[in-house]
Amino acid sequence: MLNYTLGFIKYKNEILLLNRENPGWMGCFNGLGGKIEVGETPFESIRREIKEEANIEVEKVKLCGFVTWKKFEKDSGAYIFLIEVDSKPFEGPIAFDEGILAWKDISWITHPENKGIARNVLPFIERFIKTEKQIHFKTDWHGNKFNGVDLIETDLDVVYSTEFVVTEFDYKTLAITKLEKEFYKNVNAIYFLKNDLYKELKIVGNSIVLKLLNDGVFIYWDRKTSFKYIEDHLRKTDYKFYMINDDVINQLQRTRARKYLSTSTQYYLEEIASDSFDYQVEAIREESVDFILKNMHYKLGYSKELLLNRIRNGFTSAIYQEEQLVAWVYQHDDGSVGGLNVLEYYRRKGLAKAVCIDIVNKIVEVNGFAICQIENNNTSSINLFKSLGFKESHQINWIGFEK
Repeated sequence: MLNYTLGFIKYKNEILLLNRENPGWMGCFNGLGGKIEVGETPFESIRREIKEEANIEVEKVKLCGFVTWKKFEKDSGAYIFLIEVDSKPFEGPIAFDEGILAWKDISWITHPENKGIARNVLPFIERFIKTEKQIHFKTDWHGNKFNGVDLIETDLDVVYSTEFVVTEFDYKTLAITKLEKEFYKNVNAIYFLKNDLYKELKIVGNSIVLKLLNDGVFIYWDRKTSFKYIEDHLRKTDYKFYMINDDVINQLQRTRARKYLSTSTQYYLEEIASDSFDYQVEAIREESVDFILKNMHYKLGYSKELLLNRIRNGFTSAIYQEEQLVAWVYQHDDGSVGGLNVLEYYRRKGLAKAVCIDIVNKIVEVNGFAICQIENNNTSSINLFKSLGFKESHQINWIGFEK
């Protein structure tokens, strides 16, 4: 995430500029903006800065690009926003605490003889406004001396997507759009995002860091992004990583001591399972939670609270015999079918297939597909789900490190 915001309010062919009273292009006209405060999104920041510097409240802001610089060996940068208005909030010039606000024609701003403007972005404001792509202004400094700027038109996706007029809520939308390009490889994370089953979302260049409710971390790594920058967004308390590929594991293990690794294959189904069954199947009853936890094969990351959440908010299927739960399956928080269990006495009687058919058909009917994850040595479950029509997708890993 960059450190600053810079916004330009445009009315017809004029731009509202601030001739700054204080250092940071002091005495020069520039856009409105400033440093992003702790806990703010860039969109919240630019709205706050415009309110503070010009007493203007804006709603619709468009993220159009970004400017980066390296000054005194430190990397920094700002998100660039465009705010188009139907009328001028005031005519100006007018003095505010931060300096003098004035509307300036774009031809005046871009005139080659104009020495009164900030040179990092404003000389290229017309191109910045008109281009269909995002612009990366890569500025060159030597100490305090400004040497020029390179303009890079880019198709950078996620944060810099051209497909959206961005609001502060669009980080989630843009992350989903990125992940959907390889749908089944990322379907678990997409499910977390769409159902708000996460604590924190970080978009790091073209990569994604998603921190889950169970304290696990999902990482989508695009190699265009140095893994160093992803590491910058991880905390020392992040030691459980879910649904990650081998490349991410190799990067994480460079600086961490591995505690466990669990590997499975993910399968998917895109049609209703046609097999029938003779058992009476119902949803799991909430009073069965303690019994399920006691008989759970894999308790990694599960608590009573989380299991109750899945029963209340996800699909479940169960068979009760004389009020005793004997077979069950439920939907994990990533949308996959899992937790399949049949008590020993009732196995090899078709109960597992019955609850699986029931839950799979309910999920497919709503979502259009169903997924499951099975360890490679669990041949009985592999054969069961393949008999229902599931197809192999890809390998998936869960890894934990020493705290």
